[in-house]
Parts: sequence; structure tokens; C-alpha cells
Amino acid sequence: RDVPFDRERFERFLELTDFWNGWFQPRFEGLENLASVEGGLLVANHGLFGIELPCLLSGVYRKTGRPLRGLGDRVLFQTPGVRDVATMLGGVEGHPAAAEALIREGFLCVVCPGGAKEGFAPPSEKYRLKWEGHTGFVRTAIRAGGDLVPLAVIGSDGARGVHHVDLP
Repeated sequence: RDVPFDRERFERFLELTDFWNGWFQPRFEGLENLASVEGGLLVANHGLFGIELPCLLSGVYRKTGRPLRGLGDRVLFQTPGVRDVATMLGGVEGHPAAAEALIREGFLCVVCPGGAKEGFAPPSEKYRLKWEGHTGFVRTAIRAGGDLVPLAVIGSDGARGVHHVDLP
């Protein structure tokens, strides 16, 4: 599988979305631990609309100098425009073969096994993982010989309350 990456476009995206960091003021803990990870899979909870992604990409890149490659749902890569943005960010369709290739090449990848179910859950279910039966990411990391790194994104689910409206 082809896993292209254009570092210049990626860096331009980070510059364009730097206001995101000013707005959300993210704080990262433990990124220094990624220095010892040659190739690996970061496994995270999914925030509303992936609102956490620009800050996460930027934070990891600034701390480690390494781009974080996102593994996205096939629906994203079948949607014109969305596919282009995802690819510009270094994202690839979350197929095991693509993930394994990236990990073997020494990339850090991020996957959110809860996907849209988690990302669009109602406020009453914020921070509840919806990974039922989604364990392929473990086998993928093992086959690729990479590390499996748990990642907790805290704060992104707080945005749900702002957009939620209870209808009678």
C-alpha cells in the first residue's frame, strides 16, 4: 500500500491551524516517552469531529520532530475534499497493511478504535470508550513489531455540551 507523506504540506497545515493551540491551550504529558518508540501505534479516544487532531499533531511534532500519521475510516478517504485534507495531514486509510507499513518505516501512527460512535456520542456518554470488538489495532502493532501506546485525550469531549440541544 502507498503511504505518501509531504512534510512541507504537513508543516503548512500546522502553521495554518496554530490558532487551534491558542484557542484550546492544550497541555501534553508524557510526550518525552515517545523518543524511545521507533515505530508505534498510539491508541486514543475520539473527540467530537476529531477536534483534538490539530493540537495533537502539532504537539507531537513540536516535541519529537516526528509527524503523527493518522489512520482514518474508509468513509473519510471516499469523501472528496475530506480525503485531500486527511492526506495533507499525513493520514491514510486505516487498513492494517497501511498501518503495518508505516510502523515498520518507523512512523508514529494514531488510531481511534471508537470512531464515529465515540466521536458523536451524546454528552451523557462523554469519555466512554466504544471499542467493543475493535481489537485489530493490537494485532496490527504486533505484526509490525511496533509499540502500542495508550493515549488519553482529555478535554475534547467538553465541546459536546456547547453544541448539544435537548429537544422536547
